[in-house]
Amino acid sequence: MGDQKHESSRRRDGATLGAARQQRILDMVSRGEIIAVGDLAQRFGVSQETIRRDIRTLDEAGGLRRVHGGAAPAGTVDLTARRPVVERLDVDRAEKTLAAQAALPLFKDGMNVFLGGSSTMLLLAEALTQHTAALSVTTNMIDIATTLRQPAAARSRCSAAR
Repeated sequence: MGDQKHESSRRRDGATLGAARQQRILDMVSRGEIIAVGDLAQRFGVSQETIRRDIRTLDEAGGLRRVHGGAAPAGTVDLTARRPVVERLDVDRAEKTLAAQAALPLFKDGMNVFLGGSSTMLLLAEALTQHTAALSVTTNMIDIATTLRQPAAARSRCSAAR
């Protein structure tokens, strides 16, 4: 009987600690901080899974928004959301173009390469149209396959995306 009482008391104490921890997480997020699971786990001396459960609970209650790797204030824009490639093409376009140009010397005759569906890879495909290496390119983005159909750019295959 004494063990049951002690166990019940321990559960209440754990719930109290959990509620206090969740309130502190909400306080941090309400200041506009985007907080990482690992940082919170270290700060509170609990496992990352415990923090993930706390964040999930607080997200369901509307107190914050769960994001990849942590939490952000409720109502903030999800920066991890993917906008269409055409909307992202002009974001940091100069840097992406420089990266594409810097990558060109890495491509050699006979190489088989995969270009994933992204604005940077589309700019790389455009750069490859001026490159002389005979490549075989596989992509999951129709715009890249279309770009590479230009004469003598590369042999391309477009695979189905899931």
